[in-house]
Amino acid sequence: MRRTIQRTLTALVLVVLIPLLAGDELVGVLTLERGHVVDERARALLVSFASQAAVALRNARLFAQMRCCGPCRS
Repeated sequence: MRRTIQRTLTALVLVVLIPLLAGDELVGVLTLERGHVVDERARALLVSFASQAAVALRNARLFAQMRCCGPCRS
């Protein structure tokens, strides 16, 4: 019985989803799958990383929009 429980628990897939928010805008989702144990310290680091990544993604999108659709330069 114990062995069955251990196999069942081992087979479970752990998924951690962290939203990439730039202000109020959701620009993506950071996904960690099986094998990643997330304690409070790691969670804080991931949230900080997600925040910086979200701003970088938003800035890249805005930069691309300006290059493509911005005012023409002579």
